[in-house]
Amino acid sequence: MANTVLLNNVDHAELKVSEQYGEAFGHKVGRTVVFPSEFEQLQCEYPLLIARGSDAGQYQCVALFGFSADENLFLDASAPGRWDASVVPLMIAKGPFLIGSQEEFTPSGPVRKAVVHIDLDDPRVNTSEGQPLFLDFGGNSPYLEQVQKRLQALDEGIGMTGAFTQVLSELGLLEAVALDIGLSDGSNYKLEGYFTVSRERFMALPDETLGQLHRGGYLSAIYALLASLGNVQKLVRRKETQLAAAVRESEVASA
Repeated sequence: MANTVLLNNVDHAELKVSEQYGEAFGHKVGRTVVFPSEFEQLQCEYPLLIARGSDAGQYQCVALFGFSADENLFLDASAPGRWDASVVPLMIAKGPFLIGSQEEFTPSGPVRKAVVHIDLDDPRVNTSEGQPLFLDFGGNSPYLEQVQKRLQALDEGIGMTGAFTQVLSELGLLEAVALDIGLSDGSNYKLEGYFTVSRERFMALPDETLGQLHRGGYLSAIYALLASLGNVQKLVRRKETQLAAAVRESEVASA
């Protein structure tokens, strides 16, 4: 169970965070939630899809890491702790931090202020190695400043996802997609329950609607979503490389 506390430069002056990725940190998963604001960066590495949320009529955006619930092909087996991609989704990159809020009293009345929380039980949190959170005289370190930007982007992204998927639904652009993946070892994976944007319906939208999507900040996210589907083949290549490595290891072990 997480031991989450409000981060401060008095109690946590000596804390450091080791920037690592792996099963121990909850990263052995086949997908993660992502946000439209990061689609343009993520489209170069991951298939981006839309899945149904936990509430009826709600959707969430996800990036695929593998072909099963616990398969992450971006965890580099040859270099433990490393994430093998040029960009890491915000939900993964945020590390052992969470965003929260607290009430701050001002002359004009109470104001809700965003604050950073940290999970002290996360194995990346320590006092000996990694990125320091605070400077010698109490100021935020460059690493913590970066963390705060990531958490702010997460907070903003949560609100944007609902609006984005609602617009897609209202315009009739959501289209069910099923991925049927066959591999060289004879295994087969079928991924169902996902949606993407119908390219045909999207291209048929009138100019006025396209302008509205652009002004709403959704047009670039749609293009990125569509472009990202080519990354399914990149995932297949990663899986095939993994399978080939397993065969070589088996042959060496039996030699």
